[in-house]
Amino acid sequence: MTAPTKPPIPRPSPQKRRPRRPGRRKNILLIVIGIVLTLLTGVAIGISLIDKKILARIDEIRNARPIPVFSQPLTLRTGESIPLFRVWHYLVLSREGGTIPFSPGYNKSQRTITLSTGPGAQTLIGWNEEGQIAFIRSHSKDLPDTSLEQMTLPPLHLGSIVEGHTVEYRPISFDQVSPAIKKTFLLSEDRRFFSSPAIDLRGIGRAFFHDLKAHRFKEGGSTLTQQVVKILFLERRKTLTRKIEEAVLSLRMAAILPPEQIFSLYLNHIDLGGYGTERIVGVESASLLYFGRHANQVGWKEAATLAALVRATTYYSPFLHPRRTLALRNRILGLLHDHKILSTRQWKTLTASPLGLIEPKGLFHPLGPYFLSEVAKRVASTSPPALPDALRTTMDPLLQEEADHLLGLFLSRYDRSLPPKIRATHPHDLQGVIIVMDPRTGAIRAMTGGRDFATSPLNRATRSKRQPASLFKIVPYLTALSPEDSLPPQFTLASPLSNAPMHRILAHRRWIPKNDVYDPRATIILYRALARSMNLPAIHMTEALPKENLVDTARKLGLDTPGPSRIPLSYPLGVVTQTPLQMATAYSIIANGGLSVSPVLLSPSPGAPAPPAPPRVFPAASVYLLWSALQGVLDDGTGATFLQGNPQRNLWAGKTGTANRGRDAWFVAISPTEVVLCWIGFDDNTPTMRFGAQLALPIASALISWQNVSPPAVSPPADIVFADIDRKTGLLADSSCGPSLHLPFLPGTVPQDSCTKTLPFPPENPILHFFRKFF
Repeated sequence: MTAPTKPPIPRPSPQKRRPRRPGRRKNILLIVIGIVLTLLTGVAIGISLIDKKILARIDEIRNARPIPVFSQPLTLRTGESIPLFRVWHYLVLSREGGTIPFSPGYNKSQRTITLSTGPGAQTLIGWNEEGQIAFIRSHSKDLPDTSLEQMTLPPLHLGSIVEGHTVEYRPISFDQVSPAIKKTFLLSEDRRFFSSPAIDLRGIGRAFFHDLKAHRFKEGGSTLTQQVVKILFLERRKTLTRKIEEAVLSLRMAAILPPEQIFSLYLNHIDLGGYGTERIVGVESASLLYFGRHANQVGWKEAATLAALVRATTYYSPFLHPRRTLALRNRILGLLHDHKILSTRQWKTLTASPLGLIEPKGLFHPLGPYFLSEVAKRVASTSPPALPDALRTTMDPLLQEEADHLLGLFLSRYDRSLPPKIRATHPHDLQGVIIVMDPRTGAIRAMTGGRDFATSPLNRATRSKRQPASLFKIVPYLTALSPEDSLPPQFTLASPLSNAPMHRILAHRRWIPKNDVYDPRATIILYRALARSMNLPAIHMTEALPKENLVDTARKLGLDTPGPSRIPLSYPLGVVTQTPLQMATAYSIIANGGLSVSPVLLSPSPGAPAPPAPPRVFPAASVYLLWSALQGVLDDGTGATFLQGNPQRNLWAGKTGTANRGRDAWFVAISPTEVVLCWIGFDDNTPTMRFGAQLALPIASALISWQNVSPPAVSPPADIVFADIDRKTGLLADSSCGPSLHLPFLPGTVPQDSCTKTLPFPPENPILHFFRKFF
């Protein structure tokens, strides 16, 4: 049988192709063209914006002007007690700063300084045996001598500020730069600059290889153009994003600016070291500082020294490390010889020569670096049109110099006296602050914000918040002594305060405050409690005061404070952090009798309208009560060592403060014309195990002694009455009770009872009074 045949599988009939739409290909082409045009437009707009940014920044730099900063002038008056050597030192500083107009100079004898003020003209200043200025006399060839009551010496030039930074910046044209500088910098920094000004691919490849080996951005491989971009446009932190931005800006800068202009920008803005607070920017400033000559007079060896500084300004500083600088300078001179720029004879002669530096003076004064940096910060926040041609600060340069000196001197002593464990872990880490302020105007006459600006530029006077400890006690005490709504104050200087032990449970922890020195008495009068800086009486008193009033007092004093509902029990012990400048300002309000005051660093411009009279924030009588209690701190309290043996000590008041185990050590001295505040401590809050009276008080006392100026006495307001008060009970004194205090009171608040009511025996019984002395 034959197998049945399979039916054939039907094949699908072929489908007809859809005819292509004639416009489809055209639409795709248009879309692609549109995308490309959009991208090109975006790129063109981006390039245009970048170009505008570059040109705007260059215009901004071209219009930037250095603003010179000056100190206060020194005014000399006949009869004034100021040592001759101090005036002479000021003249030396003035001459170095280029501010002294006297020509050809000045000289001194044992008791006379002679200033040449012009052709045939002199001014003589003479001193008597007591160290007072006996006469100021103007002498001229053709005129009789003229006696002067006073004479003003010009202010010191402290530095210059450009765009909010303290710099020595003297821009010059490209033609004013010597050929030696141009050729040396090109050979040392970017040999292919004129052939490849934007990006050096070889250098980038070499840097990329080294970065891979180091696993971080280590080497730049930058052209001069890239360095200009980094200086003028970018932050210092090395990131991939910044590298891309740097490359784009460099390409555009090279496209729109000629190489000579880019090179000129580089030579005018390269950082070439620093001195004091100032950075030395540009070859003109560096040439003048290091060699005493202009950039167009600089030769090969000086140019090689400047090129060495570009590598690392601190490491190769010719003032700090001259051997390193000399070695690198000679290597750069060797490059010049290898490239046939120097002959062998020139090379040998130059490498055998010294650096040829001049003394670091004439342009820079390391006076008050923290002060000047704070001025720069204030200027940075001011719009350029509002800035004057020159800035006159409130700094007293001699006082500032002495404050810097004393802080460094005492901190070095304290380093050696700290416990061994602290010395081992914190060598030379102890820091300090000194602020001298005029409480009448708020003018800061001196401000030292740390031990060494070069190693630690943080200005602790204005930027570091610390616990003020017992310095803060003026807040509750002033609140307690101030009347409210025409009612008498809750407390007087004679009010007895509880000294009873206390403990509280706070957040499931027991808080047991104590006095720094044990005192068994159950009560102590307010005056003595503040003088001895006792904690328990302050806490007990504060608990009786309205919290709203405490907050109001703190804010009027310019201090930070939580709201009334958040005030902690430890509030009177100074646990709310404040800056030293805030504390100096608060005590200035006490020193000036209760008038509002703000810290001032810059003197008003000549012809500026007088500032309005400051408003009163506290009653003068209440402030006087607190002033009297602060005088007690120095009389027989925690500040008793202040100005020992000096008759001026009775004209001052003050307060000590010590945070937990000496983490913060404070002292402030106040008079009607001056507030001197000192803080000592570690930045990381390591305890010093010392009191404010041991660390801060001696520095402030030494600075005040150095000034040797008697402040005016404080006169009590008209509504103050005085009474003799028993030291123990706070009642009216009687000869039979013991020592007494002569204390001020507001009218109607003097105690009415006599201390004799508290005596265990009647004072009129002489026999019992005799035996009471033995029991």
